[in-house]
Amino acid sequence: MSGIVGANFTKDSGLLRSHKFQRFTATGTWVKPSGITVVYIECIGQGGGAGGGVSNSGSDSHQAGGGGGGGASIAHGVFNAASLPSTLTITIPNTGGVGGSVGNNGTSGSSGSVTADSKIIVQAYGGGAGAGGATGVGGAAGGGAGTGGTGTAGSGGTSGNGGAINPTGGSHGDSLAGRGAMGGPTNGEGYNAEYGGGGGSKSGTTQTTAGAADGGSSLFGAGGGGTGASHGAVAGVGGEWGSYIPGGGGAVGNPGANGDSRGFGCGGGGSGGTNNRNGGNGGVPGGGAGGGGCQPNSSGGGTGGNGGNGEVRIWTW
Repeated sequence: MSGIVGANFTKDSGLLRSHKFQRFTATGTWVKPSGITVVYIECIGQGGGAGGGVSNSGSDSHQAGGGGGGGASIAHGVFNAASLPSTLTITIPNTGGVGGSVGNNGTSGSSGSVTADSKIIVQAYGGGAGAGGATGVGGAAGGGAGTGGTGTAGSGGTSGNGGAINPTGGSHGDSLAGRGAMGGPTNGEGYNAEYGGGGGSKSGTTQTTAGAADGGSSLFGAGGGGTGASHGAVAGVGGEWGSYIPGGGGAVGNPGANGDSRGFGCGGGGSGGTNNRNGGNGGVPGGGAGGGGCQPNSSGGGTGGNGGNGEVRIWTW
């Protein structure tokens, strides 16, 4: 891509000793400082919202929790300052993906981006939404974001696919895409990813023997959310960032714990099936949300958590 340059970030170069940093958490305008030579831009997309859990007045051991939202990806670029205009438009939607109500899908996360002269120069994609639980069907996971596209939402019993791999690399970087878990008889842990966000989890089976379904983790992106608890089962822990092992993010609880915000967002924890059954929100930036838990014989099923918002970070030297 035109304008991208290599940079020798060594101790002797002086670049690390004299830099300026700006962080954008909402849409705004970056103004190029005077006297700079190198600009490094980093974008993180938004996490996917999670699905809500089932709730009705009948006793049904097949009632299920909602699926977790997918985590967001990261994109970055290094530019010669002289190649950039005097201002850049920072585009970040106001919130991450919105959690679903009882039995309904959440909304997929959006992208964070930087534009110049109406052309996107760096863009990071968001995670897919988790599906709401249904009687006899566990909430399917949202797919994690890839470097070339947003993860897709879960639907029915099928989890969303991971976002596409960006084939050209460049400012978006070459990476693997995240993807949502398909689930299984005992667990449905989210898949892990390199740069793409970790896939969200799925409830797996909706029988009372169902195991926890943790969110997938991501080495360089945000973690996916854990699933909400099905009837008689436990919920899933959110995924971590900087890891390639599912779980490690927001804890299971009533409600599910929000994901931590430690550089990149961790996935939110799924909710259990008692008391407050709402799923945890994804950590900022970009964490996928935790699914809502079910509650048989009650109207108190939990809503899915909201995905973590995106960010744009700019360093100049």
